[in-house]
Amino acid sequence: MSRGIERDGEEKRHLWEDLWMPAEEFYIKSQNPMDKVDLIIDGTGRSSNIQDLQVNVI
Repeated sequence: MSRGIERDGEEKRHLWEDLWMPAEEFYIKSQNPMDKVDLIIDGTGRSSNIQDLQVNVI
């Protein structure tokens, strides 16, 4: 939320709270994506060490 507000401005907060977040919660509950993923990309902006990553190719 803070990243969205920082990028889009406080005047767009209602879009995040009233549209995006409820839609995302519905998607997560109905699709359960964490049970289906093969790769998670961290979009938080934190740096990571590529040597710590493991990728399994099927």
